[in-house]
Amino acid sequence: AEARDVEADILYEGEIGHQENRAFVNLLGIELTSLDDADLESHDTLALVDCAKASEPVVQTDVDVFIDHFEPEVEYSAAFSDIRPNVSSTSTILTKYVQEFDLSLPEEVATALLYGIRAETLDFKRDTTPADLTAAAYLYPFADHDTLEQVESPSMSPETLDVLAEAIRNRDVKGSHLVSNAGFIRDRDALSQAAQHLLNLEGITTSAVFAIADDTIYLAARSKDIRLNIGKVLQDAFDDVGEVVGHSTDASTEIPLGIFTGLEITGDDRETLLSLTEEAVRSKLFEAMGVESGGESANGN
Repeated sequence: AEARDVEADILYEGEIGHQENRAFVNLLGIELTSLDDADLESHDTLALVDCAKASEPVVQTDVDVFIDHFEPEVEYSAAFSDIRPNVSSTSTILTKYVQEFDLSLPEEVATALLYGIRAETLDFKRDTTPADLTAAAYLYPFADHDTLEQVESPSMSPETLDVLAEAIRNRDVKGSHLVSNAGFIRDRDALSQAAQHLLNLEGITTSAVFAIADDTIYLAARSKDIRLNIGKVLQDAFDDVGEVVGHSTDASTEIPLGIFTGLEITGDDRETLLSLTEEAVRSKLFEAMGVESGGESANGN
């Protein structure tokens, strides 16, 4: 936009909770505006970039540009759409624009785009395409690799560490599938980090970590099993009771506590609620994965 003398604002939805995302924004000095605080009517053009996973419309107004590497879950009648399922990162598409328009590439932009490609492909270990590799190779000499290393290795918050420790203690393993309960949490972004860490355990190809926050069960899942689509697994297990988003290797769901909300989350009721939730979620997950629950458990269950 700047190369074409166009004023542009970068908007984001929700919260920036993951440590890597916070480090990304802070270290690169990216100016962002919350979508909730933005006056969309004051803008001439609206572009949605990397928003395909949203199961509800991101905005309730006309969209002019839509760019993604996934087909959108909801329909946007954009004047210009560029959807490329043959690449694994929207950053790859944007890098191709930079190359095609022969734009000068500021260091922070190159660093941000390279991080986007590496994050989406798990550092080129997941679904990486030739286009992703050539885009990364183009960006490499322009990027700040010291900053990139800081973004990819942020400090872990005490709560994230607690969630990971709880998930490790409560893991239930059946074959190469792991399901764990992280208890009651405040930072739900810690679940995705715990699921990713548990996926690195020897012999594990699929991990799912769930926890309770407020009146909702949050669950994050990861998989590197090419025979299993973790997004479909969560849909099969929870689509009738919660909201599922994600794809074959990375998915999450939010499930209202529903019949359990009559219990106060204090004292004995707190443990009863956790036990009921754990039993229901584990059994539905393992069933959807095609395995029986009750495998090797770290806590002896």
